[in-house]
Amino acid sequence: MDKDVLAKKKTNETQKQSYYQVIISIKKDALSKMMLFDLQINSSKRNITTKSKAEDIAFFVESVAEYYPQYWYTIFLYAKSILCEIALAQIEDPLS
Repeated sequence: MDKDVLAKKKTNETQKQSYYQVIISIKKDALSKMMLFDLQINSSKRNITTKSKAEDIAFFVESVAEYYPQYWYTIFLYAKSILCEIALAQIEDPLS
């Protein structure tokens, strides 16, 4: 093979590996945030009992409501990173 082709092939493989690292970083970050939100929501739930006052329940709902948009966004990021990982695995090097 030509030196140019070998160099391009190595560059393509290096770029693919760097994309994998970015995707894995996004997955780890999203997963840790999901676990954090889950922990925060569950700890708030434990503070509410069946004998809680209406004000306490309203405060709980308000405090937990702010977590859900961020929670769903992290789930979205996690799912997208999995799709990107699958798509990246299916890309074949044209120089092969």
